[in-house]
Amino acid sequence: MPQIEDHVLRWLRDTDCTEHVRAFKLTNHVAEDSDFLRLCLLLADGGICADADDLLTGTPEALLQHGAGLVVFPEPTLGSIENNLLCAPRGHPVIARAVDLSLRALFGRDNAKTGPGMLTRATALHLIEGPEAALSDTHLPPRALLHRQLQPHMALPCKSTAHYWNARTGEVSHAVRTALTEVVGDREAPPRPRRVVGMG
Repeated sequence: MPQIEDHVLRWLRDTDCTEHVRAFKLTNHVAEDSDFLRLCLLLADGGICADADDLLTGTPEALLQHGAGLVVFPEPTLGSIENNLLCAPRGHPVIARAVDLSLRALFGRDNAKTGPGMLTRATALHLIEGPEAALSDTHLPPRALLHRQLQPHMALPCKSTAHYWNARTGEVSHAVRTALTEVVGDREAPPRPRRVVGMG
């Protein structure tokens, strides 16, 4: 994955994220790469970030109708917030906190570094420290509303190949390569305030 890593590291440098460059180099799995990068992208530009195996059956606008600010959904059984679909404006405090927690975890070589657990902690801290603001800028709609707009975790053919990201070989899938390169490979185009990114 050297070419993708080069694109990601160049993008992080271009956004003046020196610590983020160092942290990204400390990730030891493509899932950590993806989780950390999506947080950095949302912090810098805002937008809608979805896993590559999530099928949008509605519209991006419908995902944002739950309110201005951060829109996240609960995991089906774990009691945490899932990170396969995130909607956030640029610089949202929960995303900023999640990036900060991820930086500390990556530098400290913690076990839980970048995934749903980290996002859940960041959201909980935001709710505890500023409940009044959090009620207006952070939205956690029921999961049933998510399924009206999106079908998560599609059974894509690439998942049964050795190139899928969590296959035993640990190689990155073509879908992940394509998605990452599309996002960070071309910085000439002007940034858009909201975008849909397929990752995971």
